[in-house]
Amino acid sequence: LILGINIIISFISVYGFQLFAQSYNFTNYSLKEGLPQSQVREIYQAKDRTLWLGTFGGLSNFDGKEFTSYSKADGLVSNSVTSIVEDNKGQIVFGSEGGINVLQAGKVKTLFKGHEVSYLNKDSQGNIWGITENKLFKLINNRPVFYPIGKNAVTMLSANQEGELFIAVNGKGLYKLNKNTWVLFQAFQP
Repeated sequence: LILGINIIISFISVYGFQLFAQSYNFTNYSLKEGLPQSQVREIYQAKDRTLWLGTFGGLSNFDGKEFTSYSKADGLVSNSVTSIVEDNKGQIVFGSEGGINVLQAGKVKTLFKGHEVSYLNKDSQGNIWGITENKLFKLINNRPVFYPIGKNAVTMLSANQEGELFIAVNGKGLYKLNKNTWVLFQAFQP
């Protein structure tokens, strides 16, 4: 036993200086660097590898060096951006507390105005789905078309790593999008 302890102590004293923990470098960005507001609600990485940030002060695109920001002054229906997704044309679509905007050729256009859009996500066919006022919708020709799931509130929309979409329906369970139809995937226990 003493021999084993001596070997461990010798090993640590000889090789201990070579043992070290991983270190990570972090860079903090704030208003000083161009972020429109310090509280980030949503982060989305686009196909071009830039980051889109939804804040309480608007939308920002970060290319790794600088921020390009958009606010109500640029046409947003609300500065409080809640969700971000990229459509199949490479346009950024974002939901806010006031509706849905899309960025087309550097210009902000309004698709839907009046209600908070809490979630946006894209299915495997490239259709954009969202939730507003606890109701599920799909954007068709840049307009929300609602899909009722009974009379219950839709409270969450998410995708797994394979790109399959799921929604949570209050009092019912988890539903999965299967060939453009929402089917019960896992019922909630009563």
